[in-house]
Amino acid sequence: MNLHLSTKHNINDNADVKIKKIVDYFQKYDASTSGSIQCAVSDHEFNRDMVLWFCRDLIPFNFTNKPGMAAFFGKNLPGFSLASPATLSSAALNDVYLATVANVKEILADVKSFCIMFDGWMDRHRARPYLGLRASFVKDWSYHIVTLSCEVLPSHTADAVANHALKVLKQFVPDVKRVMLTSCHDGAANMKKPHSC
Repeated sequence: MNLHLSTKHNINDNADVKIKKIVDYFQKYDASTSGSIQCAVSDHEFNRDMVLWFCRDLIPFNFTNKPGMAAFFGKNLPGFSLASPATLSSAALNDVYLATVANVKEILADVKSFCIMFDGWMDRHRARPYLGLRASFVKDWSYHIVTLSCEVLPSHTADAVANHALKVLKQFVPDVKRVMLTSCHDGAANMKKPHSC
């Protein structure tokens, strides 16, 4: 509920404190961390760790239903019962999402210019129109790409795409006018039409 209120309606109930706790928790999994972390964790933390693992390695959540994984965890971690895919996606995934958004905001905080990349497509299964937005930029002499949004956008008109892009950008860069923006997209008419922000 808090995630929905925060992302869709910009209503935050002490959200900064909650996000900081989540980010601090995930920072112990930074690539620079050496050795293993030895501690007893709650079921929620275990599920959170599993979601982070699955997200990093692009493993579908239904892997927890596979007999091989159940046997492995049953033998090596008999005290934990594997969460269902629904549990992972409804609870722990929100924490990973909030930590990732906070991390992207921090990365973009001092970026002076970036390129917004657009990708629109139609889902063949349910015929839903998606629009993905990514930002590419150079920071500390390294090239980076971050995904800002991938959402159903019912209308792909020029104005709808431009307004959606501006709304998403403002979530990550509150003062969009301080950043030099370029764009990368196909040559469709709705992408080439001028729009004033």
